[in-house]
Amino acid sequence: MSRCLEVVSPGFLLLVTAFALQQSGELLGSILLAAGLHELGHWAALRSFGSRAERFRLAAWGARMACGAGLSYRQEIIAVLAGPAANLLCGFACAQAAGHTGWTSGYLYA
Repeated sequence: MSRCLEVVSPGFLLLVTAFALQQSGELLGSILLAAGLHELGHWAALRSFGSRAERFRLAAWGARMACGAGLSYRQEIIAVLAGPAANLLCGFACAQAAGHTGWTSGYLYA
């Protein structure tokens, strides 16, 4: 089983703490879930190409993932676009669920 070095910067922890004190926990949870899905999209694309994330860092201005094996330009573009694609698919699913079930908060998540 491969291991990935994970680093959380103090700036990220400070930003999350300040946001949690100023806003509702539901909004913070939604933002962190969206960011997690975004990074999961990148990770899934890397894994599908046989690469792996060697390092993952959460900073105040975003996340950074470094992959191990070299990717072709086509694979790199797909891996880069996989993060936003995961968010778009999740947003579309939330909008569809909201439309079909009357879940009014679902439009906020979309």
